[in-house]
Amino acid sequence: MHRLLQPRDAHDPTLAGITTVADEASRWRDEIASSWARTGRPFERRLLDRTIERLDGLLADDAPTSLVHQDLHAGNVLAARNGGWLAIDPKPLVGDPALGLGAIIRGPELGLDRASVVARLDRLAAELGLDHDRVRDWTIVQTVAWSFDVPFGESMLEVVSWLEAA
Repeated sequence: MHRLLQPRDAHDPTLAGITTVADEASRWRDEIASSWARTGRPFERRLLDRTIERLDGLLADDAPTSLVHQDLHAGNVLAARNGGWLAIDPKPLVGDPALGLGAIIRGPELGLDRASVVARLDRLAAELGLDHDRVRDWTIVQTVAWSFDVPFGESMLEVVSWLEAA
């Protein structure tokens, strides 16, 4: 995990053409309210407003630049022949590494209950030296943004409620 989150020079030519976290998050910002209305207002307006506030705060802050795997959950980590691990299906972004932990924090493969989710948040933020609140906030924002039009959207929103209290 440490290798995935290594800081990168924002002008590194190998990152050219990869969408930035800021661009992706700005798209979420533009679409989240309309997705909420289009899908029948699946959660309280208060959560929508708090999510947008979090997103605005995250976008306003400078963060280190990393190559971010925004879909890193246990189902996208495979055992490699050399005894290591392979992360697949990266949905790559360039920007704040705190965004890269959302999928594994909310992922059901490692336990989908309040204690397991909060423990993953606490452990990953601490072991990777990332700001706990930024990791939590990016996880909430991404989870809400990805909760529309998916069969497991309700469980994703339950995870958000657990994280809001963490």
